[in-house]
Amino acid sequence: MRKCILILLLFWLTACSEHKLLKREITDRIEGITLAADDFIGSGFIGVNDNLLLFQSYDPDSLAVAYSIDGDALNLCGHFLLKGRGPKEFDQPYCWMSQNDVHIINCEGYCSLESLRTGVVDTSAICAEFHIDSRQDIKWVNPFYFGGDFIVLEDGKVMVLGDRFGEKNLLSIIDVEKKIVTPLGYWIEDGYDGPVLPKQSIYLSNSKIYMNGNKLLYACGEGRYLELLTLDGDTIVGRSAIYDTYPEYESDRNQMNYRIHRNNYRGMRVFATDAYIYVRLVPLRSPHEKFKGYPWYYFDEVEVYDWDGNFIKNYQTDTPFYAMAVTPDDKCLYTLTHDLSTNETILCRYCL
Repeated sequence: MRKCILILLLFWLTACSEHKLLKREITDRIEGITLAADDFIGSGFIGVNDNLLLFQSYDPDSLAVAYSIDGDALNLCGHFLLKGRGPKEFDQPYCWMSQNDVHIINCEGYCSLESLRTGVVDTSAICAEFHIDSRQDIKWVNPFYFGGDFIVLEDGKVMVLGDRFGEKNLLSIIDVEKKIVTPLGYWIEDGYDGPVLPKQSIYLSNSKIYMNGNKLLYACGEGRYLELLTLDGDTIVGRSAIYDTYPEYESDRNQMNYRIHRNNYRGMRVFATDAYIYVRLVPLRSPHEKFKGYPWYYFDEVEVYDWDGNFIKNYQTDTPFYAMAVTPDDKCLYTLTHDLSTNETILCRYCL
């Protein structure tokens, strides 16, 4: 009897430990190479297409930069998304990359939508060329709480992370031509009973969405919440959580902002292809804590799931990183990290 109790106790402690870690076991360890560049100024991924990589930029005048890959070397193709408020400039651009196009929602001020533009990227040339193909005014949608991510649908409509301020909804479809906004009624019941705006804000801030057929992936920027939605047109007909740990927060005194609890997980970084979903968790650490010599928000694991939410594997990279992208054929993982000796941002490539 005593032996059975000890076994049950051990099982309970193990289960509690796994719940606290909230991550998958490592299945594969991979080694990467650093791609050489004369002066790399990429700060975050916009997208990957064949041998072309688009990044947000550290450049003082442009907001994005393109590089081509030649073997193990990076070649600067050019800058695009010029910073400014002129007719061909951008204030706060948010990008979504398809096979040949980069769609940009430009914002002015705090979450105020200004325009939807399409930039055509010529990937057939050795160096990418970028030009604005079309510009559509979407100021009519304001006031609108835009969460910073969107998907251009096949019919020209746009799935956006956001809705009117204070609405119990996180996803909307904007019909740019007909000037119609359709809320999807996506809301997460997490037990919070305060004012709506702080909750809407925490589930929109730094969150991401991806789509594949009638499946939509929502990744929360706080907590550890990752959910697959099944859509029938503009109706959600199914929901299945891969991770279901809600953010831990409360309303601030002004009842407009949220206050994060100290033991709150800090979200995840997600990238998706037509075949798989790639998840890099943000571990629960103090901002003063290092991870293998790197800042607290770096990590060295990438979990892989299919679009039914099934776990496939968990890669461990040889170098911690803060951002990632995967080629459309799922053969290469690219990560952004920095050189510990020079503090310069570097790009690494892993074969999957």
